[in-house]
Amino acid sequence: MKKQAKIFNTLIAMFFFFYALKLFASKMHIPLMQNILFFARFDCMMIGGIFSMWMANHLAEKPKFKTWLSPDFLFNKNFQRVLFISFIAYLIYGVVINPHAYSNQVLSLLTAACIVNLAFNPNCIVRLENKTLNFIGKISFWPLFNAQIPCGTLYVAECKLEITNLLLQNLFIYGLALPTSILLAYLSFHFYEAWFLRLKERKFSTH
Repeated sequence: MKKQAKIFNTLIAMFFFFYALKLFASKMHIPLMQNILFFARFDCMMIGGIFSMWMANHLAEKPKFKTWLSPDFLFNKNFQRVLFISFIAYLIYGVVINPHAYSNQVLSLLTAACIVNLAFNPNCIVRLENKTLNFIGKISFWPLFNAQIPCGTLYVAECKLEITNLLLQNLFIYGLALPTSILLAYLSFHFYEAWFLRLKERKFSTH
């Protein structure tokens, strides 16, 4: 119990540490540290870890540690409606209307709460079970690898084209990266992963 609680508390402490470090780099105008912390997003990853441990511990038959706030409220349908609307509204407001108000930490909190509902709530008001998403899930065995290639390439192209508007940057990168990532995932699945899957079936089949 103490070990689990220690890990949970460490994640919280690390979030505040990296967030404070990011503020320090900004206030002291240290570009290299700012860029590393901005692109690495350690504080955002800590938020994901905190939510993950918080929910897994709560759903366990025998919780390993106690928290002062139960995540049950996340599953409330009225809260879900506010949550998903807030998520979409914040993306529109932060990207289109007022980019200066955008915060990675706020978006990470909203995203983590949405993922918790989508992953753990059987009564979630948003359903992801459909043929299109199931197909993408099937072919995206290496989603990070498939996304990094087009995103990195498009980022370099964006710099060369000197696109400075945040909305145009997002439209350029993500508007092209998504279909390109899906295409790469499809090709890697059918011409690479499928071969190993067939090999596994032949080698370990019980029939």
